[in-house]
Amino acid sequence: MAHGHGLSMTSEDMRVELATEEKYLLDRVTRVEKHFAALALDVGLMIRKVAKMRNRGDKMMGSLRSHSEEEAGTMKNSLVNISECFGALEDYRQALVDRMEAKVDMPLRNFESICKKAKDEIKDSNASRDKELNKQRQLDKLRMKDPGNRKKITQFESDVQKAKVDCLRVSGALEEYMLNFERKKIQEYKSVMSEFVHSQMLFHAKALELYTLAYQEVQVINEEEQAELFLQGLHPKRRGSQLNLHTAGLYRTNSDPTLAGSTTRPTSQQSH
Repeated sequence: MAHGHGLSMTSEDMRVELATEEKYLLDRVTRVEKHFAALALDVGLMIRKVAKMRNRGDKMMGSLRSHSEEEAGTMKNSLVNISECFGALEDYRQALVDRMEAKVDMPLRNFESICKKAKDEIKDSNASRDKELNKQRQLDKLRMKDPGNRKKITQFESDVQKAKVDCLRVSGALEEYMLNFERKKIQEYKSVMSEFVHSQMLFHAKALELYTLAYQEVQVINEEEQAELFLQGLHPKRRGSQLNLHTAGLYRTNSDPTLAGSTTRPTSQQSH
């Protein structure tokens, strides 16, 4: 960074070089700031949507539990178990929200202050380099106006050299600072994206496990048992054998597709 300025380098050459370096550094920081802010916005929106889905899932769990209270037999047991699966799923979804807020969203938002500090460091460094530039300009003017005044020129050259040493020190510190900034950027990006992907993996693995259990609970609902329970409620004084005969006749009726008003249950098709 502007290392090795020679005494033969004009103030205009220095001005161009320093301006180029400053623009490069500020552009780098600005791009990081922009992309981290955009990512933080996207993650924040995603977190809010996940939180809304959690609320909907809690309501669905309550609806299933409420329904189970008005059922009996395998239907009741399945609804209770399915609601418990959904309750556990929403607990994991809440854990997903908490983890993403703490380990993804917050670090991304905090990087804004890191970018602001980097910009301040660049500006502070430029103040020192401007001092060197001004000294060099004064020396250039003196050489043009009074080239024979060796004493004064020597003094100005000494001042320029001191300013140059200070500038090189500040430039070196800035270069080290910006290298650390670049490392921090990469480390932070790797950290937040690893956390994001890992948290999604954990949640979806648990979700698949719980949805599998819920699916199995749906399959164990015994339709014939539920039909008998319905008839027992409809004709509580009839004997079991009569109910069984009635049930058998009901299923024979429903199995005849030519009868009007058939209530045959649609055959479920397995999706491929």
